[in-house]
Amino acid sequence: MLMLAVVVWSLGYAMELPSPDLATKIFWSNVNFLGIVVVPMAWLAFVLQYTGREKWLTRCHLALLAVEPLIILSLVWTNDLHHLFWSDVRLDTSGPFPMLDPTFSMGVWVHVVYSYTLLSLATFSLIQTLVRSPRLYRGQVIVLLVGALVPWVGNVLHISGLSPFSHLDLTPFAFTLTSLVLAWGLFRFRLLDIVPVARNAVLESMSDGMIVLDAKNRIVDLNPAAARIIDHPVSEAIGQPAASVLSGHLDLVERYHDATEAHAEIVLGADEARRHYDLCISPLHDRHGSLTGRLIVLHDVTRRKQAEERLRTRERFLECLSEVSQQLLRADDLAEELPAILRCLGETAEICRTYLFENHTGPEGELLCSQRYEWCAPGAEPQINNPELQDFSYVAAGFVRWVETLARGDVIAGAVADLPESERVVLESQSIRSILIIPLFVSDAWHGFIGFDVCDRVREWQQVEIDLLRAAASDIASGIEREQARRQAQALAEAAAALTATLDLEQVLDRILEQVGRVVSNDAANVMLIEGDQARVVRWRGYERFGSEEFVSTVIFRISEVPNLQQMVESREPMVILDTAAYPGWAQVPTQEWLRSYAAAPIVVRGEVIGFLNVDSATPGFFTQAHIVPLRAFADYAAVAIENAQLFQSEQQQTHRLAMLADVARVVATTLDVDDLLQAVTENIHRHFACPMIELFTLDDEGKTLLLRGYSGIPIGSSEAITPRVYRQPIEQGIIGHVARTGKPYIASDVRTDPYFLCVGETSIRSELCVPIL
Repeated sequence: MLMLAVVVWSLGYAMELPSPDLATKIFWSNVNFLGIVVVPMAWLAFVLQYTGREKWLTRCHLALLAVEPLIILSLVWTNDLHHLFWSDVRLDTSGPFPMLDPTFSMGVWVHVVYSYTLLSLATFSLIQTLVRSPRLYRGQVIVLLVGALVPWVGNVLHISGLSPFSHLDLTPFAFTLTSLVLAWGLFRFRLLDIVPVARNAVLESMSDGMIVLDAKNRIVDLNPAAARIIDHPVSEAIGQPAASVLSGHLDLVERYHDATEAHAEIVLGADEARRHYDLCISPLHDRHGSLTGRLIVLHDVTRRKQAEERLRTRERFLECLSEVSQQLLRADDLAEELPAILRCLGETAEICRTYLFENHTGPEGELLCSQRYEWCAPGAEPQINNPELQDFSYVAAGFVRWVETLARGDVIAGAVADLPESERVVLESQSIRSILIIPLFVSDAWHGFIGFDVCDRVREWQQVEIDLLRAAASDIASGIEREQARRQAQALAEAAAALTATLDLEQVLDRILEQVGRVVSNDAANVMLIEGDQARVVRWRGYERFGSEEFVSTVIFRISEVPNLQQMVESREPMVILDTAAYPGWAQVPTQEWLRSYAAAPIVVRGEVIGFLNVDSATPGFFTQAHIVPLRAFADYAAVAIENAQLFQSEQQQTHRLAMLADVARVVATTLDVDDLLQAVTENIHRHFACPMIELFTLDDEGKTLLLRGYSGIPIGSSEAITPRVYRQPIEQGIIGHVARTGKPYIASDVRTDPYFLCVGETSIRSELCVPIL
C-alpha cells in the first residue's frame, strides 16, 4: 500500500509537470493527492508492523486514520465549489516550463499537521527500536530513518516556500533517493528479511534461556526465559558482570569463566524449584573473526530428567516386584518371608521404615489394627515393639478417615504436616515426615495395610511409585490369601480328624465350635439343630463378651419366620450377609446389635437339613463370598460327625432299652408281690434313663384317683420326695391326670409355664414327660 501510494504520487506529479494548461495541471495535481493522503498513514502502519506494535493496527484505528485522508480527497476534488483547500490557483510561466502556483487554504494546513503528526509518531517508534536493537538491526533502522527523513525534508522545503526551485515539489524527487537508500539496506542489512520484531518475537517466546556476554563477561542481552532462570529482571541484568548477576552459582561461573565452547548438564535451584538444564556455550565473532563475546543457551531438560528418573524408578521397582513375587511363590511360611519382602520394598523405595498392619476386632467388637511386621533402614527407630501400635483403635485414635479411605481401596499419601491433627500427633511421635499407606485386600475383604515412612525429609510420592507399590501390596495380599487357604486346608483336615475322633454327640458339638474358628475367623459362633419347624441353639461360643449369651442359650427360632434360615433350608446352600443392618429380613434384637456380619452353612444329612453352623462378626463386611467354600466344607464334615454320633447314640439307646426290658422281665419273673414288682420296675427304668426322678401311678378301682405305686430318684425324706402307696392325686389334676384322661403321652418342656402342671410343695422340676400305661 505504501509503495503504491508513492508510485501514484510520483507518477501524478510526473504527468502534472509537462501539462501545458492550467486545467490539465489541476487534474493531475488532484490525482497526486490519491497517493499524498495515503503515504503518511501507510508509513505509520509499516513502522508499527516493523517494530512489533501491530496490535495498534486494529480495524477501528485504521478506520479513524482514514477519516482525514477521505475528507482531504473530497476537499481537493471539489475545491472549485468551496475553495477550502486552495483559495486560488494560478499558472506561473516565469520559469522554463509552466508551474502551478496555488494559494493554500485551511484544508492544506490541516493535512500538513495531520501528516507530520503521523510521520513524527513513526519516527519516534523507529528511534526507540534503534536504541534497543542489536547492531545488525540498528543498521536497518537507520536506513529506514534516512529513507523517511529525505522526502519529509523535501516536503517541508516545498510547503514552507524555502525550496531553491520555486513552486517545484521536491518530495517526489526525494523518493528516488529514498529508493536508493532502501535498496542499499536490502543488500547490506537484509532489510525486510530479518527484522527486529521477528528477533524480539522469537526471543520473547523462546522457552530456552539465552544470555549474550561481551568480551569482558558482561551481560549485553538476555531474553525473559533467561531472566526467569537466573532470577534477575532484564533491566537489572544487562550491563552487569556475569559473576555479579550469577553470584548464587559461583561454582558454574568459575568452571565456565574462560570457556568459549562448552556443552554440559547443570542443576539450578533447590527442592521444588530444582531444575535441570542443558548448557551450551558458543563463541561470537565479528566480521573479521575476532572474538566479541559468548552466547549461552540454557535448555530446560527437567521433564526429560524426570521422565528418565521415572523410568529408572520403574525399572528398579519392577526388579523388586519380580523378587517379591518369587519370594512369595516359594514361601513355605509367609511369616518368615515377610521381613525380607519388606526390606526389599523399603530399600527400593529409598525410605526409612516399612511395615504391615492387620485388622481385627476388639473385645467390644470395635475395629482394631496391630503391627505384625517391620523393616527399618539404618538410623531409623523401630516401632515394632511400640505397645501403642498393638490393638490400635482407628476410631478412638482419630483415624476414622483412614478406615473410610482404605476400606474403599484408596491410598493415603503426603506430608504428615498436611494431615489432620489427630493423625499428625500419632505420626509425628514416630518422627514421620512423609507417609504412604496402601490397603491390603484379602479375599475381597479389607485385611489391613502396608505403610512406608520417610523420616529424614518431606517427600512427594510419584504416581509411578504409588502404582508399583500398590502392585507389590496386591502380591503380598495374594500371598496372605494363599497362606490362609493353605492353613484352611490344614485346619479342615485337622478339624475333620478331631470331629471323627469321637462318637459322643455332645463332644462332637463342642469340637465343632472348637475347630470352626481355625477355618473361618469369627467373633462368635453357634450350632443350631432343627426340631420340627423350629431351630434351637445347642452349642455356642464367644457371645459372653458381647453380653448376649443368655439370649443365644434360650432363643428358639421358627424357621419360616427367619428369612436366612428359610433360605438355607430351601436351597441347602451356605449364605453370607455382608452387613446385617442392610439385610431386610434380619431379626433386630437389642442384645445382638453388635452383630454386623454373618455367614452360615446348613448341616445336611442324607439330603435333609438338620441344623445350621453360624459364624458372626462385629465388623460390617467382614464375611465375604470367599468364606463360603471353607464354611461349606467344614459344615459337611460336621454333618458326617453328627450323623455318626447320632447313629451311635441311637445304637446306645437301643442297647439301653433292651437291657432295661431284660431287667424288667427278670423282675417280673422273680417277684410275686404287685407293689414290690411296680417298685422294682420303677427303679430299673430310673437306672437306665438319666433323669432325676421316676414315678409310677395306677388308677384306683373307681377310676377317679391316681395312686403312687413306684418311686425312684430324690431320696425319701427330702422336701421334694413323695411316699409310694401313700400319695394320691385326683384324676382331674396335674399332668398325670391329663394323660390318664386322654390316654396320650405328654411333654412339658417348661413346667413353669405349663397349664397342667401341679406343684406339690417346693420343687426343682423344670421339665416332665408322662406316658400312659395301657
